[in-house]
Amino acid sequence: MPLRARWALAAVLIVGLVILDLTSRKLPVPQRDQLIPQEVFHEGMPLGLFRFGVEYGTGWRTLIPSAGPYVVAAALLAANRPWWQAVLVGAAFGAARAAAALQLILAGGDGLTTALAAHRRALERLATVVAAACVGAAVL
Repeated sequence: MPLRARWALAAVLIVGLVILDLTSRKLPVPQRDQLIPQEVFHEGMPLGLFRFGVEYGTGWRTLIPSAGPYVVAAALLAANRPWWQAVLVGAAFGAARAAAALQLILAGGDGLTTALAAHRRALERLATVVAAACVGAAVL
């Protein structure tokens, strides 16, 4: 498919995902709609983080509440870059997820979780808008 056609299709998909995310109470995209339970951390943080990573990374239990990763995936497909660049993007996504868990641990309790939960959907929507803006800036 020609480059312009790929990017035009990706742009339509990305705009649609942003609109869907901003107007939906819960993101209706294909995924395994099951959160990883907090019980994975009851046997200690190192084992809990390992279990979380395995379950999340393999898709065993995955809930992606924001269209942001789908926006990035559409851009990666449109860009048709070498496979290792997509792996780097996936690693960056995983590192960001790990950083969030590490912040929770360093905060030493549920305070951060409670604070974030109060604004969860707004933060999820913001992530989608930021992802789309980054893709747009990279393309331009």
